[in-house]
Amino acid sequence: MGKLSGEELFKEVSDLGLVAYLVTRGYVPVQRNVIKNKFLSFRFKRTPELEEDCLNYYDKKTSADALSLIDNFKSIKAMARELGEVIP
Repeated sequence: MGKLSGEELFKEVSDLGLVAYLVTRGYVPVQRNVIKNKFLSFRFKRTPELEEDCLNYYDKKTSADALSLIDNFKSIKAMARELGEVIP
């Protein structure tokens, strides 16, 4: 298996629900980005476990503590608002 380039070492996630889920699962974003003053995204270190958790999230094969997930989502939305994002 070849080495990953700098961009491939990280997974950029802009789905705030997925970000909240990943944080709840114990992943820590290494960077947050504002794209064109409109979108907020987070970078996570890419691992096979992270990729599997992302796929499971979209396939609705996940489980997480509901209160922790809600608290993390609220925190991420508050952060987005502080950065001037428009999030419903």
